Amino acid sequence: MMPNAGCILLLNLGGVRMSLRERVVAPMAVVVAAASLAACGGGGADPAGEAGPISASAAPGDLDTSATLTFADPFQNDTIDPAKNDSGFPTRQLNLVYDRLIGISPSGELVPQLATKWEFANPTTLRLTLRSGVKFQDGAPFDAAAVVKNLDRSREMPDAGPAVSAPAASIKDMKASGTDVVEITLKKPRYSILYDLAQNLGMMISPGSLSGSLDRAAVGAGMYKLVEFKPGVSATYKRWDGYWDAGAVKLAGFVVKSIPDAQTRINALQSGQVTMSLIDESQVDDAKGAGVRVSEKATVSAWTMFLNMTRGGLKNEQVRQALSYAIDRKSLVETLGHGHGEPTVQMFPSTYEAYSKDWPATKYPFDAAKAKELLAGAGYGNGAKFSALILNRPLDKQLGQALQRMVKPAGITLELKVVEPARYSMFTDGEVDMFLGRWGGRADPADTLNSNAGKGGFINPGSGTTPEFQTLMDKIETTPTGDARTKLVQEASALFAQQQLDIPVFARRSIFADNGCVVGFTPYMVGADEYRGVGVRKNCG
Repeated sequence: MMPNAGCILLLNLGGVRMSLRERVVAPMAVVVAAASLAACGGGGADPAGEAGPISASAAPGDLDTSATLTFADPFQNDTIDPAKNDSGFPTRQLNLVYDRLIGISPSGELVPQLATKWEFANPTTLRLTLRSGVKFQDGAPFDAAAVVKNLDRSREMPDAGPAVSAPAASIKDMKASGTDVVEITLKKPRYSILYDLAQNLGMMISPGSLSGSLDRAAVGAGMYKLVEFKPGVSATYKRWDGYWDAGAVKLAGFVVKSIPDAQTRINALQSGQVTMSLIDESQVDDAKGAGVRVSEKATVSAWTMFLNMTRGGLKNEQVRQALSYAIDRKSLVETLGHGHGEPTVQMFPSTYEAYSKDWPATKYPFDAAKAKELLAGAGYGNGAKFSALILNRPLDKQLGQALQRMVKPAGITLELKVVEPARYSMFTDGEVDMFLGRWGGRADPADTLNSNAGKGGFINPGSGTTPEFQTLMDKIETTPTGDARTKLVQEASALFAQQQLDIPVFARRSIFADNGCVVGFTPYMVGADEYRGVGVRKNCG
């Protein structure tokens, strides 16, 4: 039994519609709520009879500033180099050591970080005003020259992943104007560069470290210094006392342990080996019953049937729509998601502003007869067969097996190919028809759509798309952030759903469990969690 066994709370934070509009948000107001956290006592209840939320703040005197927070992460990370990390899942390890030029709020808004201001002088010239007085963890100054060197590395690095290489390739030139201003010249208008600079491309590395290997070493300008990185195992950090926003650093240290097995993670939390963990949907009730505090939030992550639209029947829109009608999404939310999720035919949950209300999941109800009719109309009256790649992980295999059974009555056969995660490239190399797995999300919703179904998208083998969709994506690229861009993204999401360019199954939620002692943590809508202002209460646990 956990300490404070009566402190049980399920937070559903996914009911608020999120904003994509670019606004300037005070950095310290982004993640820390205004309310103070009352200590759990007397069977785990505070004076109001409820446990405090994990997002609440605590008075400075109530924090244990000597504490190390240990986080159990289901995802494994083989490199700490921002340029080589393509998945959004390991970002929490990078965010601890690397600050970015532009930050992201929990709801997905762009906020100041190392840059305090940004503006487009013209459609191809971005001017960044940098925060003054910032130093890297080795004492080197953070300035315009350092930014230029970082972006140069990203442009010239031969083994950079697509999440960095693609936006870096859009940069024509960079120029330092004094110490605090950088001008970035783009080859053509690309307003999404702001979101790129809020992700891996914008993670600033000390110039003195740029020439060496960064697979296991890191020197950034972030809140915590990397002490040790063991690929696929753990990352250990300690507080950096020279951080520019000292009030954001509430812990002496931070450890991220990669623990793929869900039961092992919850056991580690209950035994006190870890402070906090991501848990699976199936574990929520048991975790609550064991006195573990559980916090939940809708995210831009979704279980998805990723398609190679250049192969066989998947070129045909009717075949793709037939696949969608053959899926019982509500059933999968209840079985695979244990009720924690939302059926969707878009890459976004309904609480996200990129979501189009014109294409709810009810547009593709579970209807095997309709699926058969569409297949026949497309020339597949005797059924259709597809090869489907699945990663050798429990939930991924459950999804694949469930979909395989589900679509069979419609005359669709899925030949499952289960491989280790390192062989995921079988899909991107065009060796199979589809990949069944989870999309981790991107800060820019247009990036999500383009990556999955746009020309040159990194998870779109063969660049299969449709002319109408690509025209919309090109228009979004040349539209500044704001209401007009948001409307275009919604139109593109609706077209994506109508044509089923990929087949989303259901939107996932991030579910965190902790020992009741963590304060100041707000799960991020876009999945790139930060730990600004996160601490641990004294005399707890």
